[in-house]
Amino acid sequence: MSRRFQIPALILLYLLSTAKSCDHGERTDETRDRERIGRLQDSIRESFQADTLSMISLQAFEATAKNRLSDFSDYLSVVHDTSISGAFRQKAGEMIRGIFISENSTLQFTGSGFPGRKEVSVKQLLSDGKELPFTPGPVPGDSIRVIQALRRSSDSVYTGKLRFFCLPFAKNHEESRKFTPSYGTIDFLVTKHPKRFGKDTLSIWEVFLGNWP
Repeated sequence: MSRRFQIPALILLYLLSTAKSCDHGERTDETRDRERIGRLQDSIRESFQADTLSMISLQAFEATAKNRLSDFSDYLSVVHDTSISGAFRQKAGEMIRGIFISENSTLQFTGSGFPGRKEVSVKQLLSDGKELPFTPGPVPGDSIRVIQALRRSSDSVYTGKLRFFCLPFAKNHEESRKFTPSYGTIDFLVTKHPKRFGKDTLSIWEVFLGNWP
C-alpha cells in the first residue's frame, strides 16, 4: 500500500478505536450512575421500612413535623380568607386533612384570653367555625419547638409534642381585645403504614400531626 493511502487508513483506524473507547466509557459511566442510584434507592427504602428508627431519623421526622405545623398555619389562613375563591379554600382544607392523622385531632391553647386551656379540633377549624369565637393566627416558624421528643409508643408508632406561638383572630371585632398572643401545643406522631409507590406497596414510616387514636 502506498504511503498516500496508509495515512488516511491509520487515521480512520484511530477514529474507530477512539469511538469504541468513548462509547465504552459512556456506557461504563451510565452503568455506574445506575448502580449508584440503585444503592441510594435501596438505602432510602431500608431507612423508611426499618423496624426501628435511628436517632438521626427521629430528629429528621421532628424537623418534618415542625414544617408540617407551619404548612398547616398557612393553609388554615387560606381556608378562612373569604376573599379567596372557594376552590382554593377547599383545596387548602384537603391539604390540612392530609397533614393530620384525624380530623378529631386537637390543638390546645393557653393565654390570658383563654380561661384555663382552650382545646380545638381540626374538624372545628375546617367547619364554618360558628361555634368558635376565634381562629388561630399565623404561626411563626421560628416559634415552633419540640417539647416532647419522639418516643416509641408501640411497634409501629412514635409520638411527640410541639409548642408554638400564635395570635388568635377574634370572629367578632368587639371580642378581639380578649385575645392576646398565646401559646399552643399539638401532638405529632410517626407511624408505619402501607403506601403505594407505582406498582409496589411498601410499609413505610410517615409523620402526621395530631393525636394517636
